[in-house]
Amino acid sequence: MRLLMIFEKSEDLSPEDAERIATSIRSRFPSATVRIASRHIEIAIITGGHLGNLPFSGTPLIVRELGKGESREDLETLVTSERFWEAHELLEGLWKVAERGRREKLERAIKVVAALSKAQEGKLEAAKEILRRGNMEGEVGELVVACYRGERVGEKAWELVRRELNC
Repeated sequence: MRLLMIFEKSEDLSPEDAERIATSIRSRFPSATVRIASRHIEIAIITGGHLGNLPFSGTPLIVRELGKGESREDLETLVTSERFWEAHELLEGLWKVAERGRREKLERAIKVVAALSKAQEGKLEAAKEILRRGNMEGEVGELVVACYRGERVGEKAWELVRRELNC
């Protein structure tokens, strides 16, 4: 079972801490991924059932089984609340069923949220590479750096995603 847990960010953590936290979790959940947003921390794991104690304090605000996709109406909420990885998953689902003309717009929106997700994982160079491949460095690049610094970027991210989708 693939789970996503979202915790309130109570410590002074930044995306640079994501890999250190992920490493401490990987002894029990080898494929763990950690993303740190301005107000929350996301931990994605694969588990056979019992979680036990995670090497991370706090009670999750949200626990969701991955692969149970959200509806289209949730995209704005996911992006503005800086849940970029979930937004990425949702957009990829839309891309898979989109007509050819719509796919290009979806691909650009996917790159925006994918780069922001990588920034939350503390992988700034990977985030910048996603943008370089999409010729999207300018304004989106500045937003990615702000995200990497732990700044609140959800509203601005939604503006960019909405612009890419022309909606």
